[in-house]
Amino acid sequence: MECYHVPSEYEEMETESAENSKEMETLEEINKREETDGNEECNSGDKIYNLDDSTEVWSDFLNIHLHPKTINIINDYTHKSEEQPFDVFGCGYETMSGTDIWAEMEDRLHYFTEECDMLQGFQILVDAHNAFTGAASSVLEYLQDEFSSKSLLTFGLSPTNFANTDRSGHHVINAALCYYQLPMQSSLFVPLSLSTSGWPSTSTSSPVYRKFPHVNYKPHLDYHGSAILAASLDTCTLPYRLRDKQTHMKDISHSFNSMSRKVAALCSTIPFPLGEDSSLIESLMQMGDQVPWTSISPYVNTETKPWMTSTTLRGIPNSMTKSDNISAEFAPLLSQCNTRDDVLKLYLSETMPSSLNAGCSVSSPCHLASSFPHIFTPNITSQGFISTMLRPPLQAVSTVPAMSSLQSTKDSGEMVGMLYEEAKKVNLKRFHRFLAAGLEEDEFKECLNELANLSENYCE
Repeated sequence: MECYHVPSEYEEMETESAENSKEMETLEEINKREETDGNEECNSGDKIYNLDDSTEVWSDFLNIHLHPKTINIINDYTHKSEEQPFDVFGCGYETMSGTDIWAEMEDRLHYFTEECDMLQGFQILVDAHNAFTGAASSVLEYLQDEFSSKSLLTFGLSPTNFANTDRSGHHVINAALCYYQLPMQSSLFVPLSLSTSGWPSTSTSSPVYRKFPHVNYKPHLDYHGSAILAASLDTCTLPYRLRDKQTHMKDISHSFNSMSRKVAALCSTIPFPLGEDSSLIESLMQMGDQVPWTSISPYVNTETKPWMTSTTLRGIPNSMTKSDNISAEFAPLLSQCNTRDDVLKLYLSETMPSSLNAGCSVSSPCHLASSFPHIFTPNITSQGFISTMLRPPLQAVSTVPAMSSLQSTKDSGEMVGMLYEEAKKVNLKRFHRFLAAGLEEDEFKECLNELANLSENYCE
């Protein structure tokens, strides 16, 4: 992976400071101190926490208290169990069909929906490679029937690195069933992964990871990958989450799924590459024909011009929007750009003139909690801007400007086509646990046919 080079003197300074000052703490120590201090507020800017070696699951770095009704535990399976892995679509579907589990799930869903004044829809995040795909399919069926007028925006997440290659066939079958069932049951389905492929492939010997300017992340750590995906999701969903929102979730989901193109793609840039002494206009002009974002959907290329976009820009102060250093050639074009919205609208219309573009900009940056991994290069300031000075070793990045682009593109069809070709190679008879969980050969053939049909919907 090609990354920004961190100067060796900075690495040495950072290591010495971490060892000598004892400023590095584990999350367990953070929680103990918060419980002890009670009402004392913790200033995340005062300390920097290294959780890379102590984080295995998302709850290890959770800093907030969850409502008791937000967690539904599946007691029949254990996380990462070798004896009874939760890695078969049918197992997830069957588990959610259990009377006790479903009654509890239904009760909790209704508890929260009744608390909503104006329910727009549901935002579903699901693993696209294991049995949680089947569990999500069961839940989506219920939501379709019970809340038929609401939007169901589903994000299918695949790991950056498939550690257990022995189960590659399991991952491919689950992915095929996921891409067959979930788009059909959702208003819009968006696959996400920091790997260029969302499933193990026989055509590539090793995975290829997405590269982000000014970011050094470790692909083998889900802790790092999930942080990038979470920040991207937080940004792209802003248009319908704002208090003074002018966009409804249905505006996005129903616009994108025209012509049965129910699979979309997401691109993101974190941080948005803006110098602390520069401006938004200068930054965009310096990119030329290159777009500022990186695709975080499998097999999607940012060079392909999309049919439709929903682009969100956040964290750019009004004072950094315009610039006085604009050449006379572009001055007439930019003279009417007085706000971020004006600049974003002009940029989208100039770079993607044949696309149907919607833009949203907010001044609030993406706020990073103290448990956010330290993946930004040292030339990024604590506010997320590019600087010629290195950030102090024990200073975390607390906010970053960001940009995301939700897209309807023909590459999504090619992605589904690639999965179809990969799934065709699988001999289902060798995977007895799928057959035992209720998957029949005719049903799998139907799944493959539907994947082929879905791919053809993206042909121009």
